[in-house]
Amino acid sequence: MADNVIAIIQARCSSERLPNKVMRNLCGYPMIWHIFQRANSCKNIDKVVVATSEDASDDQLSSFCKNNNIEVFRGDLTNVLSRFIRVIKKYKCDYFVRITGDCPLIHPQFIDKQIKALKFFNADFIRLSKSSAVLEGQLVQSSLSLLKAEKEIEKLSDLEHVGSQYFAVNINKFRVVEFTAPKAMIRNDLKITVDEEEDYLMMSKLYDELYSGLPICLIEAMEWLHLNPSVASLNSNVRDSKINQEISNSNKDSYINFCGRVNW
Repeated sequence: MADNVIAIIQARCSSERLPNKVMRNLCGYPMIWHIFQRANSCKNIDKVVVATSEDASDDQLSSFCKNNNIEVFRGDLTNVLSRFIRVIKKYKCDYFVRITGDCPLIHPQFIDKQIKALKFFNADFIRLSKSSAVLEGQLVQSSLSLLKAEKEIEKLSDLEHVGSQYFAVNINKFRVVEFTAPKAMIRNDLKITVDEEEDYLMMSKLYDELYSGLPICLIEAMEWLHLNPSVASLNSNVRDSKINQEISNSNKDSYINFCGRVNW
């Protein structure tokens, strides 16, 4: 049987910086709906699951998913790692895509390329040769790597962030493919994750202009932001969370013994 790949969209309504953001409206639909549609358009994904919490604050999100034929799994509010582990075991997937619920411009082609690379090299995850802010929140990983990490993780922050700090420090315990993206996709001058009100304002304007009923092409979105700097700059003062900055710094300092290399 072919390797089973599940996209897991982690989402909750009790975000501290922008509460209920996954249910914020973008062109008549909640943001979570757009993320689901983009993930569902991936050619190499077998199923898309929204993993949210059992907390009452997420009842609205859960109801929306069920009413719109979106598979939903509910678990612990703060231990997001346990949510992922339970989804992996329930659906018996070999690989999963960890998609964060604040990225309404995830790139299906990038996700498909990752899946293909991991299967070819029998690897656990990829590492971009050059980081890119526009490709965040959509990394593919082997299920075995997360099951292994669960036994060793000690930091509480890793329970919330699905082992991100653990993997940054222990990356050479796993098989990693170096992934070189096209120059046009290496953009750290744009912020397209929705963390605060300014992010949502920028994304709303972009969707109002470009959304036509089909998923917006990421390259088209970047080109439009380039031509509309007043919109692109709306969230220029929004900073990444402290934990994400720490993870990014750890990744930069890591020496990696790659098991393979891929050019997009």
